[in-house]
Amino acid sequence: MRREQLMNSVTVIIPTYNEARNIRKVVEDLLCENGLLKQVEILVIDGGSKDGTRDIVRKLEYEYQNIVRLIENPRRIQAAALNIGINQAKGEIIVRCDAHARYEQGYIRACLDAFEESRADVVGGAQIAIGETYFQKVISTAYNSFLGSGGSKYRKQDYSGLVDTVWLGAYRKEIFSDGLRFNEKVSVDEDYELFYLLRLKEKKIYLSSSIRAYYLPRETLWALMQQFFIHGKSVSLTVRYMLKRIIGRPLIMLSAIIILLIIGVAACFSYTSLCVLGAGVLMYFFVLFLQTLFCIGKKPLRQLFLVPIVLATMHLSYSIGLFLGCIRELFLWALSLANIRKWLL
Repeated sequence: MRREQLMNSVTVIIPTYNEARNIRKVVEDLLCENGLLKQVEILVIDGGSKDGTRDIVRKLEYEYQNIVRLIENPRRIQAAALNIGINQAKGEIIVRCDAHARYEQGYIRACLDAFEESRADVVGGAQIAIGETYFQKVISTAYNSFLGSGGSKYRKQDYSGLVDTVWLGAYRKEIFSDGLRFNEKVSVDEDYELFYLLRLKEKKIYLSSSIRAYYLPRETLWALMQQFFIHGKSVSLTVRYMLKRIIGRPLIMLSAIIILLIIGVAACFSYTSLCVLGAGVLMYFFVLFLQTLFCIGKKPLRQLFLVPIVLATMHLSYSIGLFLGCIRELFLWALSLANIRKWLL
């Protein structure tokens, strides 16, 4: 199916919760493409926003009749919103969008071009962080660095090719025809499992450097800490049936927090262990400082001291969330084994 045919069959899904500051701009950015009006539908799936998001979407419904539609998401979580959108989508191409992002003009057309070029089942672009406030810009610098992205391909804005995952993504609706959906047991990172299952089915996931969207990070250090704690915890929720997720970067983070805990306990009783702990922390921040020097470029010099703090917050919050989540999963696994034994006996 060529792009002109695909353009007449596109559904955009935007999950929202308290996105009054962003939702109008996101919808209008997506609809500003020449000739796009009346050729797509936009489903805003709202989880009971309390900041006026729903009122704004209702106005957009009136302004763009038969294009924009507000749908309720009683479960509030993002995976549920996406599944509601998939079930109600009329288009053969489903474009997932985030209300906490900015989109270049031609975003939807770029997705359709990528489908035509790659013949893939899922296409998407890189996750490029930008900032509107000063602290968001600091977080963006950390996000876009190697120690912030971990070298993931979906963070490389100049790369095109087959990958394991993309940010957001556009999907051929036919991949959901067998009942495949996002896992509603996790509140974030629901797409990782979906991509894993798609790869098992030998579906193609394609990253295109022509698809341009920009992620707006959290605005405070506390919000960033909460976000990465939840991300770490979400990895542990799928580890029982998706062991591959704990290999690689998550395994490094989990090992680091376990080693830190062991040395930290030992440091309470041993001066040598205390020295080892201190030297390790100093070495860690020295590496963060070098990474900041490498990626800061022409950005304000004061970021030189803030970016290492942001990186350390990201690493520590993620590691603690992952560690506590794995402990919980191990406990539930042991409990299930005990129940099985009890039933057998």
